[in-house]
Amino acid sequence: MGKLKKELIIIIFLLLVGAFFIFYQEKSIALAPQTITPPPSTYISFSEGLSNPPMTLVKYAVVDDASNIQINTIYTETALGYSATPAKMAKDSRQKHFVFLKQGLIDWNNNRVLYKTENNLASPPEVVPFPYGSGYGFNFNGFLSSVPDIALDSGNIPYVVTMGRIYSQGQIVNSQIMISKRLSTGWTQAVTLFQLPAVSPAGQLKFGFDQSSNGHLFYDAFTNPSCLAINCPRAIYELVFSPTTLGIISNTLIIPINGPFPEVFYIKASDSYNNIGFVKLTDTSQSPRNLYVDFSSSNNGWISQTLATSISPPYQTHATSLDLELESSINGKINFVASEKNTQTGLAKLLLFTSLNNGASWSPTTLLSSAISQYRDVNLGSRGTELNIGYTKVNNFNSITFSEVDLMRRSNTGSIKNIIVHQSQQGNIMLGDLII
Repeated sequence: MGKLKKELIIIIFLLLVGAFFIFYQEKSIALAPQTITPPPSTYISFSEGLSNPPMTLVKYAVVDDASNIQINTIYTETALGYSATPAKMAKDSRQKHFVFLKQGLIDWNNNRVLYKTENNLASPPEVVPFPYGSGYGFNFNGFLSSVPDIALDSGNIPYVVTMGRIYSQGQIVNSQIMISKRLSTGWTQAVTLFQLPAVSPAGQLKFGFDQSSNGHLFYDAFTNPSCLAINCPRAIYELVFSPTTLGIISNTLIIPINGPFPEVFYIKASDSYNNIGFVKLTDTSQSPRNLYVDFSSSNNGWISQTLATSISPPYQTHATSLDLELESSINGKINFVASEKNTQTGLAKLLLFTSLNNGASWSPTTLLSSAISQYRDVNLGSRGTELNIGYTKVNNFNSITFSEVDLMRRSNTGSIKNIIVHQSQQGNIMLGDLII
């Protein structure tokens, strides 16, 4: 009996020790500091053209969750007669990638597509090896690039594409889309991905990879090989290719742009690459001009819907832009932002359109409206349920020079926080890209 009592005491003692150990562990876990990952920062690329002394600064801003702002310079162009475009961006888990164009207004001899990464800002930019031309005016020979775009494949290999023209003795030979990729050993020699059947203007181009790792390009081009004038019929095409072989899977005319003098600006695409937005003019001879901000989707046979319209004189058509993203493929939610300016009503607006059915119908919201300010270069990204909208702004309804970069953060409840990212006292600012 004494032995049994002794064993019972030992068991009770062990149970008490175990209970104390569990309590101590839970208390320690509760008191230990918890590591909370902050929301990702917003990256906005832009260029700033200064007049005294003349130069172009290619920059990007990093805006964290607390609205702290850090601005970094990617590149400075000081050559007389040359400027640089704002950078297009891509990201991997380690850094951001930037690509931009050094371009001459008259002298094309030193036009170059340039590349840098976030981890090598202090180094000179790398030159993407397209077959650049040489000579001046009627003696120019070689490839003249338009604004490039960049995307990373599933292995985080950067690809850069650009559309441009081949010249011989100052005469246009053809229009081409060219591509190069950066391996660990450096850039591959650029090759012609696709030669356009018609000599076309070095127009708009949007590039990315889908979930099947196929490359997608949306671009605008003339549709008639025999027509070389500004009144030529044109269209938006979708080109799909294999990044492994660079073989063309398809090249499809998806949206004809009709009108006596048609033109296309700002082609943007959602990450799913079955939704695009663009700005079109059907008659550039009009004054004032009507600029239509359109949405189109493969879900509705690429039939265009006009969501916003600007009415402006020819010299003020710049205040029209757009961006879009597919927020959810499950319920087909699409967010679409646009800026418009109407000189007849005297108002400029920043607009948000939301669709819950893959673009079949839209709910519009006016985010900003002003008789004084204008908005341009809108770019869209999401941090969870929060929309981040970057744009340029000028507090002068008739100015063609924009001097401010702003970021709007809009919660899913509709509350808005506006952040002035950068202001320039003497420069013209153009926004290039926004990524989260």
